[in-house]
Amino acid sequence: MSKKYAILVKILDQIREEARGTKWANQYAIDDNRNEAIMAARSRSYIHLYLKVMFGIGRFDERESYVTDGSYDGGIDGFFIDRESKRIYLLQSKFRNTEKNFEEKKHQQ
Repeated sequence: MSKKYAILVKILDQIREEARGTKWANQYAIDDNRNEAIMAARSRSYIHLYLKVMFGIGRFDERESYVTDGSYDGGIDGFFIDRESKRIYLLQSKFRNTEKNFEEKKHQQ
C-alpha cells in the first residue's frame, strides 16, 4: 500500500472509531469485518474529514449532523452553513476505495 493511501485510510479508520458507543456505530462498521461495510464507512468518514479540516468541527456528533450521504441524497453528501459569512457549502465526495484507484485516477478540474 502506498504511503499516502495508507495514511488516508488510517485517518479515516480513526474517524470511524470515533463512532464507537454512539448511535451511529453500525453506519461506521464498528465491529463489522465485511469489506463492503468498511468501504462504505470510510466513504462516510471522508466527509467527516473534510468537515473537520475545512470548518474546524471537532466533535463527531456535530459533524454527523452535516452528513447527508445515503439513498436519495440528491448527490449531496454533506453540507455546512457558515452563519458568519452567510454561505452554504454543499459537499459531494468520492472516496477511492482501492490504492490503485486512489493513485491513478485523474482529477477532474
